[in-house]
Formats: sequence, C-alpha cells, structure tokens
Amino acid sequence: VYGSFRVSHKRTICCSMEPNWTAVSGILGAIGVACGAFGAHGLKSYTSDPSLLESWKTAASYQMLHAVMVGLSSLNGKGHAPKLFSLGCLCFSGSIYGFVLLP
Repeated sequence: VYGSFRVSHKRTICCSMEPNWTAVSGILGAIGVACGAFGAHGLKSYTSDPSLLESWKTAASYQMLHAVMVGLSSLNGKGHAPKLFSLGCLCFSGSIYGFVLLP
C-alpha cells in the first residue's frame, strides 16, 4: 500500500504443463478413425494376410476406446488416469500398427 493506492501484483501463468485432455482425447479419436479408414481401404495394398488386417482392426478399435476413456477420465480432474490411458494407447495400438506395417 502506497498512500491511498493499493498496488497488487498478480502472477499469471501463460503456459500450463498439464495438457488439455479433452484435446488429447479428440486427437487420439481422430487418429483412430483415420487408422481404421486406412485399415479398411488402403492397407490391402500393403498386405493381404487376414490376420494382419484383423490385428489392425483391433488396434484401431482399442485406440478409439482409449480415446473415449482419456476424455471420460479427464472429467474427474484428479489422478493419472488420462496419462495412463494415453500411454496404454500408445503402447498397445502403436505396437500393433508397427507390427503390421514393419516387416
């Protein structure tokens, strides 16, 4: 306080280290849709093995499920669930995508 004037300094944080989990959920879902569409329409030019095509379909389905769970678990606002679902999506679906695409 200086005389009759009050001086206040508010500290603002412009960037948060915590991601926007709703956006992460949307991005994971969009990538899941794109991967599913690629698996249904474009993957046959890479492989004709039915088991690999089925594996790709499973990976895309589980990616969509993980995307929904990231969004739902972020509504709570606490805990590590969105991080763990995102990591699970990366590890599970990512490894299957790699298994199918890499020789």
